[in-house]
Amino acid sequence: MRALNLLFAACRSPLRAACRATLVFLLCSGGAHAGDPVAGMALYNDVPDSVISCGNALCHGPNPNDNVNGLQKAGNNPGVIQTAIKMGVTQMMFLNGLLNPFQLDDISAYLAPQPDLSAGAVDFPAQTAGTVSAPQTVTLRSIGGVNLSVAALAVTGPHAADFSVAGSCTAGSELQSVTILQAGGSCDVVVSFQPAAGGARNATITLTYAGATTFPSAQAIALSGQGTAPLVPAAAIDPVYIDFGEIVRNATSAPRTIVLANPGTAPLLVGSLSVTGQHAGEFGLSGTCMGAALPLQIGAGGSCTVVVDFTPQGLDLRNAELRIQHNAAGSPGLVALTGVGVAPTCAPPPPPAEFQTLACPAGQAGSIMQSRAWVCTGSDWLAGPWVTVANDCHASLPPASLGLVEFFNTGLVHYFMTANPAESHDIETGAAGPGWGQTLVLGQVWGTAPAPDLVPVCRFYGNPAPGPDGKRLGPNSHFYTADAAECAAVKTDPGWLFEGVVFQVVAPTLGSCPQPLVPVYRSYNGRFLENDSNHRYATDPATVAQMSALGWTSEGVVLCIAAE
Repeated sequence: MRALNLLFAACRSPLRAACRATLVFLLCSGGAHAGDPVAGMALYNDVPDSVISCGNALCHGPNPNDNVNGLQKAGNNPGVIQTAIKMGVTQMMFLNGLLNPFQLDDISAYLAPQPDLSAGAVDFPAQTAGTVSAPQTVTLRSIGGVNLSVAALAVTGPHAADFSVAGSCTAGSELQSVTILQAGGSCDVVVSFQPAAGGARNATITLTYAGATTFPSAQAIALSGQGTAPLVPAAAIDPVYIDFGEIVRNATSAPRTIVLANPGTAPLLVGSLSVTGQHAGEFGLSGTCMGAALPLQIGAGGSCTVVVDFTPQGLDLRNAELRIQHNAAGSPGLVALTGVGVAPTCAPPPPPAEFQTLACPAGQAGSIMQSRAWVCTGSDWLAGPWVTVANDCHASLPPASLGLVEFFNTGLVHYFMTANPAESHDIETGAAGPGWGQTLVLGQVWGTAPAPDLVPVCRFYGNPAPGPDGKRLGPNSHFYTADAAECAAVKTDPGWLFEGVVFQVVAPTLGSCPQPLVPVYRSYNGRFLENDSNHRYATDPATVAQMSALGWTSEGVVLCIAAE
């Protein structure tokens, strides 16, 4: 603007006194106006139709930030300029009639800091309570010719804590004027929204600017957003108490159904379902809650069922508790279970037991005898399961031809048995040493020729070789087994020598022998630590009981042989 060019240039000329007088008027009149700083910039540098020029803004310089001769005192105060023109200052008089009030407003706006916000409000879309939104940015620019200083930035309002502010606009930020193409003419206010609860949330960001001529001196950014309830699961269990009433002992009640529902807004995860308590084993579980691998997921609004039944195993009151572990509040969910066991009420007497005879498996002779009794259930007699009472099934075996004889040594207190007639003769004639005598014939066994349904009997003798301590490695005793696995294991024991297969027998099944075979029991003296182990093989249960009374351990039925 030539007028101001001349005005401020005059302060460097012989007319310095007049210039100072004009500046007094310029700086003492005032009033804030909203002009256009961009238009004011053009007028600042060149007033149209003016016949006087100051070298295209070379007098006061193109940058009002230099504040040559205090020209910023006219910022946002057009009256200062108008007064200088009317006072008749020589360097200003030519502007009389060239500048209208709007142009004076524009010039004064350019000579002051002019903040410009890209938005006066930020509205966030609905956001789940407790979660953080994507940030939104408001840009602050300095559109006047003078730099803008941010004095303070504050967030206030009823929900100020729900909005967080970041970015480059902070207290003390200095923004260069964008109208004179300087870098750093803007900064950003970055706002994020994290509602603490549902409903409308509001706050205000207030930017306060430094400098008496800044217009406006403060600006506000209205913040708003809508908080929505967080997605959370919930667990509703119905009912939470089941009384089965009186149920006959060992009978099963009618089933009762429990509904596990998720009225929440997020999936409900069921970690485990279990029955605990003194009588937990008397309550059974089934249902759709049990039919999938855990954790089971129940969607929002979904449900599953737990079906419970009660089978009392005793009398009187029975109690337990169903525990449902889940990821919602109130875990674990609990359902109290109760019922009373009562005695059956069938009228005596029960029906007589029933019997049936079954054929043996293919390839075996004999038969199987079964019976079943009647069981009082509630008030009715019901047939119980069939139970085998006799089983004489046996293979068609060749005739047993070897007598199994037992000997006893009074000096060693050891038992020995053999089915070899020559070996029996040698023992009886003293070839095996003194103290041996025959006690009884156990029964008949088979020779070593292979035959169906017969198994070999391995015989071992304690290893007489000396060990590291100079004593023999094994006991002065014999051991017999028809168990192939046991035979293989003893063969690996350095304390025993394998003497071979000495005869054949029928292997017992589940500790018993098919009829008419005779079971052979094995008893052990337990003298392993003394290296004096010995076993006795007997067919008479009374003999086994006698040996147990002497401290021997019964090892059950190990052989099945033919009767004598």
